[in-house]
Amino acid sequence: MKILFLMPPTNLSRSYGELKSFSNPQPSLGIAYIAAVLREKGYETEIIDAYVSGYNLTEIMELIKKSCCDILGLGVLTPSAEVVCEISRNVRKLLPDIKIVMGNLHASLFSDEMLSKNYADYVVHREGEVTMIEFLKAIEKKARLSMSKAYPI
Repeated sequence: MKILFLMPPTNLSRSYGELKSFSNPQPSLGIAYIAAVLREKGYETEIIDAYVSGYNLTEIMELIKKSCCDILGLGVLTPSAEVVCEISRNVRKLLPDIKIVMGNLHASLFSDEMLSKNYADYVVHREGEVTMIEFLKAIEKKARLSMSKAYPI
């Protein structure tokens, strides 16, 4: 099973306005931690950081196609939520067999919306390093997964 993690791009002008020049996009350590833990457990992982790399939607979709992943993990923060939903819609059209898993603050807070509007197949709550291992083991065993609500922050 191959897992591709995507840190989506963010429109810096929209997020930071006149202060965008003070922004210095940094790689996502959270996704790096999750990928490292999964690799230690024998899972094949790849990371695309479209935020730092500045990839547009067309480039992102090409990279997702090339990855041949089974699961696409998307980190969702509020400034990137709109583009994540757009990426999800495109993945659904072009690569319908890929399972989409979302995590991070926005995905957790709006998990009902992400699931009901079919942007995600699953939303992972809490610490991804632990939860993703449990999630992948459940998927492999074809176990029934809990449809719990987001945890309080």
